[in-house]
Amino acid sequence: MAVILISGFIGGFVGAQVGAGAMITLPALLFLGLEPALAIGANILSGWLINVVAVVRFWKSKKIDFKLSIPLSIIALIGAIIGSNLVINIDIEILRRLVAVFFGALIFTLFIKPKGIIQSGAISKYSLIVSYILSFILGIYGGFFSVGVTTFLIFMFVLLLKKDLLEGIANAVFITAVFLFGAVYIFVITDYINYSIAIPLAITSMIGSWVGASVALKFGDKWLKILVALMVVVLIIKLSIDF
Repeated sequence: MAVILISGFIGGFVGAQVGAGAMITLPALLFLGLEPALAIGANILSGWLINVVAVVRFWKSKKIDFKLSIPLSIIALIGAIIGSNLVINIDIEILRRLVAVFFGALIFTLFIKPKGIIQSGAISKYSLIVSYILSFILGIYGGFFSVGVTTFLIFMFVLLLKKDLLEGIANAVFITAVFLFGAVYIFVITDYINYSIAIPLAITSMIGSWVGASVALKFGDKWLKILVALMVVVLIIKLSIDF
């Protein structure tokens, strides 16, 4: 039980700030010998609640642009429903490596062009259209292979939608919370959630998420830039070998 509680808190703390909390909680569940389907179900519930709590914290600090994020989240939700029901023909190993390459390219934007992280001015129609398309694609991706989805969304908000890093994170976790709801529903109705494990994990995850979001709001972009970079490096390593 101690492993579940600790991994839940750490996963929530990290997930509320840069996404990828599942990289901490899911291996912990599998380490305990839980059947993979049940481990994923418990992790999905925990991941959804991590994002819900983070959304509440960021909403209270007025960091979420609901006018922009609600349409994007609906599009992502539709994509996730499609993704979870598709018979995917692409080799999952190829997919992992493609995602790793994309992350490797994106990470340079944090440091090579630091001034570009904080932008101003109106969002172009082109950027908005591309964001709608990306949200749909990321929704499909998240419907069957969700590793790094929130991190991708953060980059989308920063690079295309002219949000600073903190606002990008706040809006990204909102979209993730919306489309993960669909996944939670599927796992609930198919009875693939072990509640004796999922509930303790979810409770500590929510606590970690609240603390993580509070830390993000307190220390701002400088801290988040370092944390995002570290998490992306870990994601690249994990995706390049074996998640």
